[in-house]
Amino acid sequence: MRKLKFYIPVAALVATLASCDKKENTPAQGVPGVAKELPCEITGNMQLTNHNTTGVDYIVNCEVEITGGTLRIDPDVTIEFKVNSSLNVREGAAIAATGTPDKPIVMRGNGVGNTWYGISIWSQNAASKLSYCNVSQAGSAITFSASLAGFSEEIKSAITVWHRAELSNVTIDGSDGVGLAVSDGAQIAISALNIKNCAQQPIITYAGWLNSSFNLGSCTFSGNGAPYIALYSTTSNEEVDGMVSIPKAPLPYYAVRGLNFTGDAVIAAGVEIRFANNLRMGVNDGASLAINGTSSEPVIIRGETKSPGFWQGMLIRSNNPKNVFNYLQIADGGSEDIGVWAGKTNIAVGDKIEEARVTLNNCSSENVKGGCQVTVNENGGTLVNNSSSITNVCVH
Repeated sequence: MRKLKFYIPVAALVATLASCDKKENTPAQGVPGVAKELPCEITGNMQLTNHNTTGVDYIVNCEVEITGGTLRIDPDVTIEFKVNSSLNVREGAAIAATGTPDKPIVMRGNGVGNTWYGISIWSQNAASKLSYCNVSQAGSAITFSASLAGFSEEIKSAITVWHRAELSNVTIDGSDGVGLAVSDGAQIAISALNIKNCAQQPIITYAGWLNSSFNLGSCTFSGNGAPYIALYSTTSNEEVDGMVSIPKAPLPYYAVRGLNFTGDAVIAAGVEIRFANNLRMGVNDGASLAINGTSSEPVIIRGETKSPGFWQGMLIRSNNPKNVFNYLQIADGGSEDIGVWAGKTNIAVGDKIEEARVTLNNCSSENVKGGCQVTVNENGGTLVNNSSSITNVCVH
């Protein structure tokens, strides 16, 4: 079972303006030409309108808690967040911020640099959606605190999705950490994101959420301190549950934890995954991994640094006939013996515990520490090698 340690911000004192009634859809309108301050607690439906055509429509001066109803934000609304403020959508509530291409919603900080915490969505409400929104100067404090494969991580993020949200045509400009953090308990759909100028990766996400609703091919990334899509697993066994489809992305993926697939996984042509030091990739008993590279778009799996033995490599402990690798280029493995008596290698087919099989078509295995491009367990390991460049296969 996946476990998370949640970060729960302390709500500030309720501002002098009263919160809206749950049964009404009350416009939070102010005097024309004058910015209105949002209350620190919103308990019912509220609509934010573009009433100040010459500047800021709303000011946030606290950690706003949306505890009920839906906060609706009209196109062309500008919200300015003071230092150490935030917007938190709690269980049962929702945020519907729907701008247009020519009238985007602007959520920006006040001052120089990244000054406000960001947006956190904790609710399972399917109505939560951000579309044509420009979020800038956020990510100034830790908003994502979780157990990643048994290790506690605390991350600053401009937008954090704990449960359910749809993000499309959203620009995130600036963060002292990442642009978007996605919990392993989330249900999220993304498309056409533009994430730039973050100190770390533009996105960190549980690897199990990679599928057709995670449309990374439509996204753009620039100016980020770590130009990767960061992936993590859960539990101390570094598991990635369920059906996973890893799509081609504009950036390489970066595994900050090991990735051990427990269901059927597919890696699309053109995908590149880099692993942090001494981690491993695995296909567990009952699971499968299909790698669908092509001659023009091979799949590349390697260490973060091009060095023999930088990461452990891949251990296949599955006897599933769907374990077929086409045009895989794997490198830099062999940091230590992988599995039980499987040796140092880039690909280990089985160990002394589980039977395994894999078919390698037009694959390569390079820059490995230990000398064996592939190792095969003599008791139940099956290798079909249709790769002319793989000639050093060791039997254990």
